[in-house]
Amino acid sequence: MEPIHSYIYSIPYIVLILVLLCFSLYEKRERTRNVTLFAMGGVLVLFFGLRGFVQTDWYLYYWLYYRVPSFLESGIYTEARIEPGYMLLTQLFKTVTSDYFVWVFINTIVDIFAFTIIFRRYSRSIAWSWIIFLCFSGLVLEFNLMRNVKAIIIFLLSLPYVEKREFWKFFVLWLLAMAMHTSSIFYLPAYFILTKNWGRVVPLVLLVLVNFIFLLKAYPTTWLLSKLSGMESAFVGKAIGYLAGSEVEEGLTFGYIERTTMFILVYVFYRKLYERRKSNLIFCNAMYIYYVLWYIFSDVPVFVERMPVLFSFGYWILVPNMMGLARGKIRRMVNVFVLLFAILKIITVTDHILYQYDNQVTGIKSKEARMVDMRRYENLRR
Repeated sequence: MEPIHSYIYSIPYIVLILVLLCFSLYEKRERTRNVTLFAMGGVLVLFFGLRGFVQTDWYLYYWLYYRVPSFLESGIYTEARIEPGYMLLTQLFKTVTSDYFVWVFINTIVDIFAFTIIFRRYSRSIAWSWIIFLCFSGLVLEFNLMRNVKAIIIFLLSLPYVEKREFWKFFVLWLLAMAMHTSSIFYLPAYFILTKNWGRVVPLVLLVLVNFIFLLKAYPTTWLLSKLSGMESAFVGKAIGYLAGSEVEEGLTFGYIERTTMFILVYVFYRKLYERRKSNLIFCNAMYIYYVLWYIFSDVPVFVERMPVLFSFGYWILVPNMMGLARGKIRRMVNVFVLLFAILKIITVTDHILYQYDNQVTGIKSKEARMVDMRRYENLRR
């Protein structure tokens, strides 16, 4: 029987990172830039678009796709737990093809194309943005969060309107993002704060306050849900259930050191990043928000999985842009350090059986076998 935890599961993802690293050497060359971007996008489409039943939420989307009728079979189809915009998009795909894997492939093409546009607009290195994307939320977005990723893409495409303070244009796209996933509600207040210069005091206050909450376990969610525990509400009951079954991150873990270091680096290079690209202001503020959300709600893992991920895009843009601030030998040292960190990070994320990668070209595990893997993994965690 295959082991539940093994570094072997990380090998395909490490290879992908190394392939992207090779592309980073050619993307800056004018003569090869377009060919490099096309080839890089092709590799990513083949990797994600031809995947098998990797991770867990394929189960939700697989059966959802086969439940949804085409427009030729019925009128507009809705389900209570799925956002209407995403249902409409899914029904449109179902009208074109009834094959789940073709649907995944086309979805992947859309995602890769959109992210390439976004990275080209804001990052100094598209290849490095993809590498950091894989390390920070990108894998779970592509494998599991098929609704969330569409909402994030729409928000990122709306950033020019955030920068230009064109609220109504942003608002239309925000409504579209909400139609893909309701977690996009957090992007509405973000419109008013992402373009503000937070200065030198506010980030420090946030850092101290959040660490006070985290290290002393003074979580507002724990307090609030304890006050609501007597109420009869499906939402409250579900939230309390999440809290009761949670495993809280404690102390100086690898994740805590990494996130806090990133917060401090953003704080230190805030002015330089802004001077280099005005748009970096948005991504610096997004990193602050990411950190705050992570540790204020870290007592409820399901909140951590759904809320900070909305602002993880700060990593994808800022890490390559901060790397660009280094010069000469220091830049080479920074590049090597970030590469080694990326490999270490990807191993910590993918070293278990849910990330066992397979591909349509070489053959994939059956749904039944993947379900057995999921149960084995969940039983081990209990």
